[in-house]
Amino acid sequence: DQKTVEDEIEARELARIIEAFLDTLTAKERVIFMRRYAYADTYADIAKRVGISEKNVSVRLTLIRQKMKQYLIEREVFV
Repeated sequence: DQKTVEDEIEARELARIIEAFLDTLTAKERVIFMRRYAYADTYADIAKRVGISEKNVSVRLTLIRQKMKQYLIEREVFV
């Protein structure tokens, strides 16, 4: 099915772009982002893992999401 092939290509391209975005983050930011969105860790679990407060995890995730949105807009992935 052509639609399925196109969807798969788009998904792979988006994954490549997201991986490139993750490379722009600090190691701590990458851990926070991945623990939340790849492993679905709670803010409390992430806070313990990286040694910051839950509030700081929340703030950092907000900032990372804003950076990611801007990154995707600049690459015309997200408008």
